[in-house]
Amino acid sequence: MNNKYTSGDEMKRESLFLVKAIAIDYYGTLVDVGHPFLEIRKWFTSTYNDSTDDINGIFICFMKEHARLLFDKEFYLGQVLLMNSYKKTCDKYSIKFMPAEFNRLIINLFTESPAFLGAQRAIENLRKNYPVLLLTNADNQILYKSIEKQGFKFDYVVSSEDMRCNKPDIKLFQRACELLHTPAEHVVMIGDSLTDDVQGAMSYGMQSIWINTNDSMDKETVLQLSSVCDIESILCKTR
Repeated sequence: MNNKYTSGDEMKRESLFLVKAIAIDYYGTLVDVGHPFLEIRKWFTSTYNDSTDDINGIFICFMKEHARLLFDKEFYLGQVLLMNSYKKTCDKYSIKFMPAEFNRLIINLFTESPAFLGAQRAIENLRKNYPVLLLTNADNQILYKSIEKQGFKFDYVVSSEDMRCNKPDIKLFQRACELLHTPAEHVVMIGDSLTDDVQGAMSYGMQSIWINTNDSMDKETVLQLSSVCDIESILCKTR
């Protein structure tokens, strides 16, 4: 594996000797969901191309509505948030609202996406050494269907639906540490989002590993790896 660990990361690696439990993200970290909003845009194009010449405007409107609702004080399930964004876009552009078809697209995007190569084995091996908790922004119905389909097993699962809030809300990280019965400084959060996973966990005092699957040229001081499979070579050696 082409991980991003170098000798300059020695202090970060040394701190992992203190790790007693693991929290890990799901979509984008263990499961290759790709770029769901690009897939949604493709769906808009194939569905409405014959009825409008402003697909780009429709998609921009959808994304703006999604962002607005995402940062609303009220919590929305992921499916509800996407569906409400779609409905408001249809109303604004006077295009046909097709909820069944749109909902089918969303379910398929998040239940049929495959796990990254070796991800199941990595979690299995980590669980031989640590309690592993899945901590993810996801709707339970879709999440558990994907977990079953991909054959993952975790010691605990905490979702945004369970907590009625999304990462990086500190309540999710607090709950993770409570279930793991481990102080925050001895828990490492592993995820592909700098904002939701890395910075969110660090704000609660947890350690973090960034799974930089997109090979972003970011100079974050956090330990970076290219794949979840690289975690074994670091964490399992500390035991």
